[in-house]
Amino acid sequence: MAFRPNTTYTINGTTYSTFYKALIAVGSKSSGTQIKDASGNVVFTKDNNSNDFYLYQFNDYITKASALNYGTSDLISGATQATNFNKMLTWLNNYRYSKAVDGTGEMSHCRTNILYKHSDVSIADIYTWQEKLSGGYYALRSLSSSYDGKSNNAAKVTVSLSGISTNLTTANNAYFFLGMRSGSCGCEFGLQLRKVNSTYKWYAICNIDNGGGNAFENIPNTNPATVMVGSLNPAKDVTLEMIRGNGYVDMRILYNGDLWKDGAFVSDTGTNYTKRVTNSQYADGKSNEFYRMISLCPSNSTDPGVIAVYLNCSEYFAGVAFKNCYIKRGSTTYRSWPYNFSENQYAVAFNEEFIDVITSSEKVNISYKGRDNNDNLIV
Repeated sequence: MAFRPNTTYTINGTTYSTFYKALIAVGSKSSGTQIKDASGNVVFTKDNNSNDFYLYQFNDYITKASALNYGTSDLISGATQATNFNKMLTWLNNYRYSKAVDGTGEMSHCRTNILYKHSDVSIADIYTWQEKLSGGYYALRSLSSSYDGKSNNAAKVTVSLSGISTNLTTANNAYFFLGMRSGSCGCEFGLQLRKVNSTYKWYAICNIDNGGGNAFENIPNTNPATVMVGSLNPAKDVTLEMIRGNGYVDMRILYNGDLWKDGAFVSDTGTNYTKRVTNSQYADGKSNEFYRMISLCPSNSTDPGVIAVYLNCSEYFAGVAFKNCYIKRGSTTYRSWPYNFSENQYAVAFNEEFIDVITSSEKVNISYKGRDNNDNLIV
């Protein structure tokens, strides 16, 4: 049994195969519309109140945030008032594999597995940084230079394309990224896995946010996209390196020691780059930080371009691990950058119902098949 309870859901007599599909359907319904499980139990009533939250462990409805008897002393760190929002976050943190839905039927936050947290970072901050509707993903972030004055000058991580398993369809995508936030802007890049016909292929991709939101593009930015690696597990390493200059950042992607440049592999000189992005927000003196991520994005099958809450799609992306991670922080010399590095803000697994992280190897497994009766992730 993948999801608990193992049941269908109905809205006004129409049956939905998963809880998440019922939530999507209720979004367009009028206030007062109910979702019932197969036994006729009401598990959600739409009241259009976005400031109160229905709370679930797995798919079992437990209570509403407004009904929780939490005082300020019961709240997670960083939450100072016993609002419904803060009570919801506290309850999620107290109960594994839990999630919240607001009164409009929109998924709110999900329980986060905090693997490492700096002492000056609050639990409330980590929850509010969560990307809603994004499914399970692993994220690690260094301290900002504004915290201690140490500039984040460069970072690099390696992923072995070996032992990775997936049943990804053409509707969804999976990726691993290295990124930087500097001033009010940021950029990230890495490899994205796509299924093309019957074959899995890796593509180089970046996302440039110049202050106006995400702007994803292929590297090189061609249509159709240029395949970088033509198989899932060629048993070779990919290294991502990001070097921040004064007003620019160089992104470097190396595969088996060679640099990906203009749609082909060239010899690495150590100073050449895959892509350079210029922006005044990358200038010296701007606050900056690095991060790395692994994610499997579930898409709404009725609108493949929109990431939505199809978290019962039964797809998985497993066995992806960061290794040989290094950072130049406050210096020009690389030093080890593990998940529990004392100069990290956090290392977390968001939406833990669908993700496991083995910290000793920083290996990530994400699955929308759910968990078995022993809480083991199903892949």
